[in-house]
Amino acid sequence: MNRSGTPVTTLLQWLKVEPAQLLVIVDDADLPLGGRIRLRIAGLGSGGHNGLRSIIETLGGSEEFARLRVGIGRSAPLGADISGHVLGRFAPSERESAEQAVAVAVEAVDCCLREGLTEAMNQFNRKKSAE
Repeated sequence: MNRSGTPVTTLLQWLKVEPAQLLVIVDDADLPLGGRIRLRIAGLGSGGHNGLRSIIETLGGSEEFARLRVGIGRSAPLGADISGHVLGRFAPSERESAEQAVAVAVEAVDCCLREGLTEAMNQFNRKKSAE
């Protein structure tokens, strides 16, 4: 996942679409598990996410693509290595929250497709996935 840029760029070229038509879905340790999801139209850098960094780099520095961040929580202090947490399994006590977060992310993507990204942002950036 840290090297997502090459396959994403190849797919965009194959589909003959622009980065502005892309929605990248990523995990976000800075959002609590089962907490809010965040949709953005473009920009705001990688936020420290290596997969987003890779995509931005292979797009020649362009950040003109939408992203949906889904919270996975943070298991260690800011700046500490969290690769074990990111790549590991959710604890049994976290499973329900993880499933809820995925369900809300799916609803948000469906809303993006049906009603557009701006409407999805209006609906889901305010809504806690635990609701």
